[in-house]
Amino acid sequence: MNNQLKENYCKLQESFETILIITQQQLCYLNFMNLEENQDLFDPKK
Repeated sequence: MNNQLKENYCKLQESFETILIITQQQLCYLNFMNLEENQDLFDPKK
């Protein structure tokens, strides 16, 4: 029983880490898109 619990906990932790990684990637992507959209704000030519 204890072994089963440990196994489940490990699986849960792996899932959680995967979710975190995906979330970080999504945030990075959104930040990048936002930068692209606001590029003209940082354009020194203006």
